[in-house]
Amino acid sequence: QDQEYFTDGISEELLNVLARVPDFHVAGRTSSFAFKGEEQDLRKIAEMLGVENILEGSVRKSGDRIRITAQLVKADDGFHLWSETYDRTLDDIFAVQDEIAQAVVVALRATLLGEEPATARMAVTPAGNTEAYDLYLRAKFQMHKRTPESLKRALNYYEQVIEMDPDYAPAWSGLAVAWELSSMYSDVAPDVSHAEAEKAIQRAMELDDQDADTWAALGLLLTDTRQFHEAEAALLKAIELNPNHAMAHNWLGGALAVLDRRRRTEAFKRAFELDPLDLVILSNYVSTMLDSGNTNEARKAAEILEEIHPETGYGASNLGHLAYQEGRLDDAVSWYLKAYRTAPERINNFVLLPHVLVDLNQIELADSWLRQAETLAPNSTSTLWGRHRWHLRQDDLAALEAHARASLEKQPGFPPIVFSVALARMLRGDITSAVELYESKIREPGPEGPGELTIGGFRVVFGSAYAAALMQAGRTAEAMEVTNAAIAELQQQQDQGIRYLLRNSIYRALAANFAVRGERERALAALRQSVADGDRASWWWKAQPVFASLRDDLGFITLVEEVEADVARQRARLEEQGLLLTPEQALTADL
Repeated sequence: QDQEYFTDGISEELLNVLARVPDFHVAGRTSSFAFKGEEQDLRKIAEMLGVENILEGSVRKSGDRIRITAQLVKADDGFHLWSETYDRTLDDIFAVQDEIAQAVVVALRATLLGEEPATARMAVTPAGNTEAYDLYLRAKFQMHKRTPESLKRALNYYEQVIEMDPDYAPAWSGLAVAWELSSMYSDVAPDVSHAEAEKAIQRAMELDDQDADTWAALGLLLTDTRQFHEAEAALLKAIELNPNHAMAHNWLGGALAVLDRRRRTEAFKRAFELDPLDLVILSNYVSTMLDSGNTNEARKAAEILEEIHPETGYGASNLGHLAYQEGRLDDAVSWYLKAYRTAPERINNFVLLPHVLVDLNQIELADSWLRQAETLAPNSTSTLWGRHRWHLRQDDLAALEAHARASLEKQPGFPPIVFSVALARMLRGDITSAVELYESKIREPGPEGPGELTIGGFRVVFGSAYAAALMQAGRTAEAMEVTNAAIAELQQQQDQGIRYLLRNSIYRALAANFAVRGERERALAALRQSVADGDRASWWWKAQPVFASLRDDLGFITLVEEVEADVARQRARLEEQGLLLTPEQALTADL
C-alpha cells in the first residue's frame, strides 16, 4: 500500500505507451485503476471498460529491485494471449516498461489483426535518475486526487523533479496542469496559476513539442484564460498526437462550451468512452446528459460515481445536481449534505448548495455556505456566481456591482461575470455602460465599433439581457435583431438535443427573449415549460429586466405564486427533517 504511487505510476506510463498505438482502444487511467486489488470477473470488468482484452499484473519493489508480472487475457474466455515476469533493478525500469509495451503490441496485433510488425521502439522518456522518476510518480499520484492539499504536494514533487532533471519534459507539463488545477480546486489566484503554468508549458514545448500531454496542458491554460479558439486548436493537436488521450477530449469539451454546444457534447462523450470511470470525466458526462435532458443516463452515471468513488462524495453531489435541475430542491440539499460530509475538502461537493438555499430564500444559511466555499476556493466561478445570486436575491445593487467588479479581477473576461457587472449597471439605470459591456462579449469588435453578433454556446443565455438594455436605450431595431438571433440559436440548440443551459431550462432563455419582444403569450408558455423542466427560481424572473413586460400579467403572477408555494412546501420538509444546517452543523449532526 505504501508503494501505491509507484505501482500506479508504472501502470500509467505503460498505459500511455499503449494509448499511442494506432487502432488500439485503451481504457483510461482511472477506469483501468478502478479494479486494482479486487477479484472481479474479467467479463464484467471488460464490459464496464468497453474493451475485449485485459492487461493485468503486479509490481513489487524492494530497495532498488523490482519484480513486474504482466499477462494479457481475452476477457470473454480467460484465454492467456501472453504473459511474462521481469526481475530488474530500478535503473532498468524504463526499458522494462518499453519491453512490456512492445510485447503486448505484438501479441495483440498478431492475435487480433493477423500482423507481426517490427517492434518499433516507443520508449517512455526517463528522468535523469530513478530518484527523480520516483518523485515524478508521486507528483502524478497526488495531482489525480485534486484536493487543495494533494495539489500542493504535487507542485512540490514536480519542483523537486525539475531541480534534479531540468530537461525532463513530462515534469514540466505535469507542473503546468497542477498549477491550473490549483486555481480551480484551491485558493491559488488565477493570475498566479496562469503565469506559472505558461512558464512551465513554454519550457516543456522547448524540450518536446510532440508530446500530447504538453499540448493538452496548453489547451487547458488557454481555456481558463478564455482563448477558446486557440484552446480548441491546442487540444485537437494533443488528440492528433494521442487519439486515446481521454483528458484532452474532456478539456476540449470545456473549450467548446462557448463555441459549439453540440461538439462539446461529442467531446465529453468521447472522453467518457475512453475513460468511463474517471472521476472528473464521469462528472462532466453527468452534466452533458443533464444538458440533453437524459436524466436516466445522468442518474446511472452518478450512481456509478457513488459506487466506484464513494470516498470522494462526487456521486452524491452529482445526484444533487440532478435533483436541483429537476426542481427537487429538498432532495438536492440532502444529497449535497451527504457529499459534503463525505469529503468536505472538495469544493465541487457543495459549491451549488448556496445556489439551492438562495432559491429556498434561506439567505443567512446560504451565506454560511458561501463563506465556506470562499475559504476553500474563492476564485471558483461557481463560488463567484453563487455570491452574485445572493446579492441579487436581496436586491442589494451596490453590493452586487462591487462583488461583480471584484469577481472580474479574479476571473478576467469570464462572460457570466462580465454580464453580472452589466446587469448591476442596468438595474441602477446606467444603460449606456450596460450596453457596452454586453457588446464586449456578444459582438466581435469591428473597425468602427461593435461588429457581428457572436451569440453561440452559452452566450445565448445573455442575449435577452443585451436586447433589454438596447430597448431601454431606445435602440429597438437592434434589440429585435438580437432577439431574432438568440431565438434562432436557442431553437438550433434544441434541435441538437440541448435542453438546459448553465443548469437552467432552455425554455427560460426563450421566454426571456419573447418577453423582451413583448410577445407575452409565447413568453408565458415557454416559462411554464421551464417550470415543468424544474425551474424554481421565480424570484430570479422578478429581478430580471428581461421579464419587465410580464410583471403585471395575471398569468405571470399566478405562475410565480404556484412556484413560490412549491418552494415553501419543500422548505417546510427540510425544516421537518432537520436538514437546514450550516457547514459546522452538517459535520456533527446525526443524519
